Amino acid sequence: MSYSYEIPDNSVFVGNLCVNMPEIAELIQQVVVTFEDKGNAYYYDKQRHGWDRNALVIKFTGAERAIHALSATNQRVFKSKCESLLPENSGFDVSFDYVIAVQGFQQFQTVPNALEREIARISTRGAEFDSMAIDERLAELNNLIENLLKRGRRYISPNYEEIFFGFLDEDDVKSFRQRTQCFRHASEAMLSERLAMTNEEKRLLCDIGIFICIHLYQHLNEIEP
Repeated sequence: MSYSYEIPDNSVFVGNLCVNMPEIAELIQQVVVTFEDKGNAYYYDKQRHGWDRNALVIKFTGAERAIHALSATNQRVFKSKCESLLPENSGFDVSFDYVIAVQGFQQFQTVPNALEREIARISTRGAEFDSMAIDERLAELNNLIENLLKRGRRYISPNYEEIFFGFLDEDDVKSFRQRTQCFRHASEAMLSERLAMTNEEKRLLCDIGIFICIHLYQHLNEIEP
């Protein structure tokens, strides 16, 4: 079957979404909606079923309160409504990303299926992740660890001995986040920290970050089904 893969007009999509879902219209008006064609849906996250369809990520960016409220809505209904508003025969397999804009940088706060997608993307070392600049990869790994550990405004403290068998502890994970925090900010001090690191150090941090993310996710997924 031939699909158009036509990206919807942003303002028309948002207006129609507000009309079709008046109960969340106020929230929709508080966020910025963007679209990204990720290419073949199956290869995008290994979770989609459509071999011959493209993945469309609809990204909602806004203040923490609005993003948390929006991501707490019935996602099945929300997805169905969004898909119905796409151009006819566009052929997209839709998924969502929720992004909290905080003090000049973006902090990814994703719903569970998006977390799965991020883990799949880094664990398989796919072309999309490997093609990113090393600084971007470290920023993403820092964000992902935060999302895995954060519950609302507080951080959980899982059993690190059980997760890493003594190879890493809570201080090591905190140290990783502190050392890679500079990749999430663009201040002069943070840029200086980045420049002080060698490429070898960055590559090692990237490998450690992937290891932390995969094992944290596997453990938390088992105890928080």
